[in-house]
Amino acid sequence: IYSIRAYFDKNESPISISFNTSVDHDDIAEMISDNVSTLTLQDLMELLTTGKPSIVEKGVVICKFQGGLDNSTFADRFNFEAFPQLVKWFGSDQHDSWDLEKCPVPINVTRIKIGFPHICCLDRDSIIGLQKALDWRFKKTGSSMKIGQAMFLNSKLKPITNRWVSELITKLAERSGIQKKFEIKSGHKNEKVSHELRDLLKSTLNSCGVYAYASNHLIGHMPRDSYEKEAILYPDKIRAEYMKASSTLNIFTGFTKYISGDTERDVLVHEVEGLKNKLDQEKASNTIELQSIKKDHEKIMAYIERQESKKE
Repeated sequence: IYSIRAYFDKNESPISISFNTSVDHDDIAEMISDNVSTLTLQDLMELLTTGKPSIVEKGVVICKFQGGLDNSTFADRFNFEAFPQLVKWFGSDQHDSWDLEKCPVPINVTRIKIGFPHICCLDRDSIIGLQKALDWRFKKTGSSMKIGQAMFLNSKLKPITNRWVSELITKLAERSGIQKKFEIKSGHKNEKVSHELRDLLKSTLNSCGVYAYASNHLIGHMPRDSYEKEAILYPDKIRAEYMKASSTLNIFTGFTKYISGDTERDVLVHEVEGLKNKLDQEKASNTIELQSIKKDHEKIMAYIERQESKKE
């Protein structure tokens, strides 16, 4: 039994099923449905606005969300290993010169929990949040970011920790007024927790048509079996798949209408209509300008005719 449980724990499918014969099945189903933790894109927007995060906190939340990283991997690996990869991708160690048109940025990390190397991505919102955090870092430390140092520092100018990241979402959720509590035997459980960022990323990727193997890889889940080697054989495809969701994941620089349920087609139609209106305005302006030129030409020709008639 212990060997079987260890196997499933290692493969992130822990067996934790219990059965109480004294409890009615309907009651159990109702209890489970009431205690499901969720975090939506609208919730995320609330965390990052009404939650009033600091510059560093906002950068951490959006990078953790778009990167799909768990707390320990984010704090102990990504925070120290991502900068040189960003420098290589953008071609400069001057973070304020990074071109957002090159987003999303693929970052190689190894998930600590299972020792699984995978690709995570940072899109426009993450890079902007990181740039601001690095500006704050420079002002506070007086020195530029160097290879091997931590990008995100806490208020004491120390690298953020696993616990710091874990407590952040709970704090922002309470501050923004969207935190809910679940009653459990030992007390209560928070609905909005840091793990929900990874669930939100995967759910968003899936809803945007990203292949399952790619969405699983992007949040650090190992392939289901040894035959699934897409991420190894076609690593560039991972970034391409991620880009399918870019306009939804970028809740600040992207199309925030996605949050309220608008479809991509609706957004594109709106864009086309805007371009059409702009062309119509330019056409009308050009027409007025041509009419003015025509009148000036007629005046000049009339003047020439009068001068010719006087000579005769």
